[in-house]
Amino acid sequence: MSRLKRIYLPNHCYFITTTAYGRQRLFVSDAVNEVLVGALDFCRGALLFQMLGYVIMPDHMHILVLPEGEADITRVMHSFKNYTGRTIKKMLGLETPVWQHQFYDHVIRSDADLRTRLEYMHGNPVRQGLVERIEEYRWCSWRNYFMDDHSAIMIDTGFVRPRREGVASDIQCRDGEDGS
Repeated sequence: MSRLKRIYLPNHCYFITTTAYGRQRLFVSDAVNEVLVGALDFCRGALLFQMLGYVIMPDHMHILVLPEGEADITRVMHSFKNYTGRTIKKMLGLETPVWQHQFYDHVIRSDADLRTRLEYMHGNPVRQGLVERIEEYRWCSWRNYFMDDHSAIMIDTGFVRPRREGVASDIQCRDGEDGS
């Protein structure tokens, strides 16, 4: 398998997707998902990045991050997947790996792009039929933005703000620019 080429751009946000090995539905229990958000929180402090959003789905997850200084997404994802892979494999008694080898990243190029990716993440649990209303889903940063609920993980919500309270698809960047 060829390696994906990574382009690191300082001071840019990244939309990252990482998938369970064989698309196994491993991320369905609160205990497993708490390992995932706990590891994200630890990595954020140790590897220096801002966390702008996330969603944990049964077989994959998306995160929206802004690395700081010398931090890069390859180190972030290596550390995150290494720890969570070992921990979840032991928790679930798996013989197979937890994660697919690679991850996918997208450099956020504009405010509109940031809004689109955040809206996509926040709508994913409803589109996939996990819940009828997004506020019912615990493992998503929608709750941070629209309910001020940081109980699962603290999200750096200062980069974007809701235009209208409780509307999942209405995000605007702090500077007021919409990038369109």
